[in-house]
Amino acid sequence: MQETNIENKQAEVKIDRDAYNKKSFYIFIIFNLITVISLVYYSYNVSKILVLKDTDDKLLAGAYGVTFALGKDFHDKIENASSVSAEEHYENVISLSEVAGKCGADYVYTLMKASDEVVFTSLSVTKEEFEKKNIDKFFTVYKKPSDLVLSSFGSNTVYFEEFEDEYGYFRSVIVPMKTKNNKEYIAGADIAMAGIDRRLDSILMSFIIAGAVIFLTTSAAFVFLSKRI
Repeated sequence: MQETNIENKQAEVKIDRDAYNKKSFYIFIIFNLITVISLVYYSYNVSKILVLKDTDDKLLAGAYGVTFALGKDFHDKIENASSVSAEEHYENVISLSEVAGKCGADYVYTLMKASDEVVFTSLSVTKEEFEKKNIDKFFTVYKKPSDLVLSSFGSNTVYFEEFEDEYGYFRSVIVPMKTKNNKEYIAGADIAMAGIDRRLDSILMSFIIAGAVIFLTTSAAFVFLSKRI
């Protein structure tokens, strides 16, 4: 009879311990999952800030690089579509395309207002566009400028925006400029959002994989240690 009672008590202790371990396991899994998700979320957002900072630095380098490539007095002479010859415009395209390549931008350019329109006074092209000779002419009208571009002429503030126009969907910098003769123009640079998104997606995937490895490893370690107690 006494042996039966001891066996019953041992069985009850085992059941209680199993129930405790099971409850502890569920609590740990939930806590571990929340911790890993929070870590992935935080790490991704910090990385996103750094990626955008790196992107904006490239954009600024491209926009300011345009002014050095063209010279300070370039826009002083511009009055109409005949102010710059086709030969000079072509040379500027070559020069600005080199600037864009060195800075990591997809496009760099300058804009001016002509009557009620915004026109390109200089621009770069991609390698593919150059090979296909798909080069916009000097004074080409910018058909879909953003409201921010339109309002930036005469401003002293540098702006960044994400905007879709006839050329694509880009993150852009808008740098208002003035010549010695107070002619207003904008130096700009674009980087395609598709490239930025691919970079961010790659970072997110790496964090998700790392998070999954951490979650599975710590969960397995918890189960192993629980069985040894």
